[in-house]
Amino acid sequence: MRNMKILITEEQYKLLREVDKDGIGTIDDINKKFNYKIGKMIGYGKYSFVFEYEDDKVVKIKNNNNNNYNDYGFFKTYDIGEFTFNEDVLTVNEKHLAVYNNKLYYVIMEKLNIDKDLINSLDTVEFVIESFMEHAKIKNTTTKLNWLYQNFENDDILMKLIDFSKEKIFKYQREMDEFISIMTDLYQLFLKMKQKGLNWMDMHSGNFAYNSNMELTPFDMEF
Repeated sequence: MRNMKILITEEQYKLLREVDKDGIGTIDDINKKFNYKIGKMIGYGKYSFVFEYEDDKVVKIKNNNNNNYNDYGFFKTYDIGEFTFNEDVLTVNEKHLAVYNNKLYYVIMEKLNIDKDLINSLDTVEFVIESFMEHAKIKNTTTKLNWLYQNFENDDILMKLIDFSKEKIFKYQREMDEFISIMTDLYQLFLKMKQKGLNWMDMHSGNFAYNSNMELTPFDMEF
């Protein structure tokens, strides 16, 4: 597999362009399409890179088109599309993204608030779930938050989880209150996801944020 390194600095970034397969465009080419200067890479995952765009927007470059963000309604999307790319691998800042069928896809979306306190709260939820499953000898083959998603409408399991956290995990009422608060937010979000028929397997604490309305929202939903 060929590996084309695209050098990106703080001053000038090189990306890809929507052209035939005669080469790789510069940041100027992609700016012509989006009518705004794309900034530095601010996040990446197994399937995507995320770049600064405008103050309240980001551009996400993906190697698949497995989902349509416009269908979910958890956050604002402004444009979606695709690029023709003439290399097998896109490399940015030594991070690699495999390219399939010479296509890369993009979505321009609102910039989400990835709050450290939120991630800490979700990490706590994952710890409580893991401890509860060990205590109850529950076998699980999915992520801890996915297990919660599959069981959050089961009142018996949910109450046992909450009782366990109160008796075995938290020493102070403040900690318990914070746990109930994030569990309530997750419950409300999971209800919306269920209504849309979403079965999101790669669910973990790093895949949640707040949208512009300060509502808990999932992102990096790859199915």
